[in-house]
Amino acid sequence: MARPFEAEMRVAFEPIPDYGDIFELGEFMESVKSGMFTDWDGHGFYAASKNRMSNVFAKPSDISKGDIDGRNKWYYVVWFNK
Repeated sequence: MARPFEAEMRVAFEPIPDYGDIFELGEFMESVKSGMFTDWDGHGFYAASKNRMSNVFAKPSDISKGDIDGRNKWYYVVWFNK
């Protein structure tokens, strides 16, 4: 479910930079559940393809609570370590 401030935000897409790690959404969710990713480790963005990422944050703390952005059909998370 989209948080109130995100519901008003327009979703935009841009190419995925070389330094971003691409994970399938299910794989990323399992990694979050196992503690492999936390909000302190870096940040992520949802993506519908392996070529372009959105401007919608994919926060491990939200994902661990089952709060996944539902405005689009996401298949990937692009992760950027700190």
